[in-house]
Amino acid sequence: AGGAAADGGPADGGPAWLASLSGLASLPAAQSEVEQLRREAAQVRSEIDLARRSLSEVRRGAESAGEQLEATQARLQATQSELADGVAQLAAAREEAAAARREAA
Repeated sequence: AGGAAADGGPADGGPAWLASLSGLASLPAAQSEVEQLRREAAQVRSEIDLARRSLSEVRRGAESAGEQLEATQARLQATQSELADGVAQLAAAREEAAAARREAA
């Protein structure tokens, strides 16, 4: 007899041999679980990539909105300045008209 009978191998049907057979039987299930975990990991990576792209789009939109707001504020300030000039010109014209009426009277 070789070493196989002494170490619980197939010749004597020992527990070590049965345990190895049990382990081999569960190997396909473990491989299946590993493959499932790999698929789930790939799906998570895909979702993370999508979220990153979405975040980039939101950032670009926010930057664009900020630029538009700055431009609108600049136009508003220019309009306010023009309005203030127009009010000042109107006040000056009224004053001239009042002065002209006083001279005519």
